[in-house]
Amino acid sequence: MRLLFLLVLLSGYASSHSLTPTYPSLDLSYVPGVYKADLELFNARKDISYYEVNVFDADWNAITASIMPEKIMNVPYSTSKKITVYIPAALKGKAVYICTKSKTLYTPVTQVTVILSKICSKIK
Repeated sequence: MRLLFLLVLLSGYASSHSLTPTYPSLDLSYVPGVYKADLELFNARKDISYYEVNVFDADWNAITASIMPEKIMNVPYSTSKKITVYIPAALKGKAVYICTKSKTLYTPVTQVTVILSKICSKIK
């Protein structure tokens, strides 16, 4: 029974996206009173090409932030995109997580199941 469970567990394949660095730091930006974090998003999924970026506090409440190049971005399969997150100084102490979530903006009728992924980096 254990061998069967192990075979089932190892037979599947899952791919996702990645967000680096895992623990970004907030540095002063060129705008007074605004901090920034630089990250890189890599898409390892053939079925997804859009990702949304958000900033959360310790209780997973959304925090106001500006995302460059955009909040929802197109990242084609096997490519990466640099992201800069700008956070107001007043919210610097509250911001804990920067997360990316895969988005399905269009799902073909032939595709039955879509698995969404969410990757978070914890701010130092």
